[in-house]
Amino acid sequence: MFSFFKNQKLIDEASDTLLIELNKYARNPKFFGDEKVTDDPDGRFEMVALFATPFFVALSGRDEFSSRISQKLFDKIFKSFDDAMRLLGVGDLAVGKRIKSLSESFYGRQKSYKEAIESGDSVLFENKIALNVFSKTVSDNKIEKILCEEVLALYGRLKQLPTAEILANCKK
Repeated sequence: MFSFFKNQKLIDEASDTLLIELNKYARNPKFFGDEKVTDDPDGRFEMVALFATPFFVALSGRDEFSSRISQKLFDKIFKSFDDAMRLLGVGDLAVGKRIKSLSESFYGRQKSYKEAIESGDSVLFENKIALNVFSKTVSDNKIEKILCEEVLALYGRLKQLPTAEILANCKK
């Protein structure tokens, strides 16, 4: 029984560590500004959705511990969205509806990005980024290429590491 609580604590700490690392990528100032991602709630959502993908894809299909970390990370991401909406003054009754809409958008992006990452087609991935982040059908800006390269590099590092090493590397 006590091992459950010990494992739960490890999962909680691991997901906290991954959320901090994810936010380092998603909130990097070099991605925001003129002809880049807009620095507003929509732009920040898009960046979290984009940079969450390599974490979720790298953790998927490993073991029960990794799956539980992944689920806890997802829960914490949406808790932060909920908190942000409340700070922006969204009423309690509207938050649930908006979270539902965000979760549908998030899942759609995860599916789209995962397919592009696993295909190994960087042009396809750049176009997915252009569509989701910038509402364009074709990538025509160097920021899509930069984002694509960053996410693919992150995924490349994460997929090769055991879960314990992913967590250790994030704490550095």
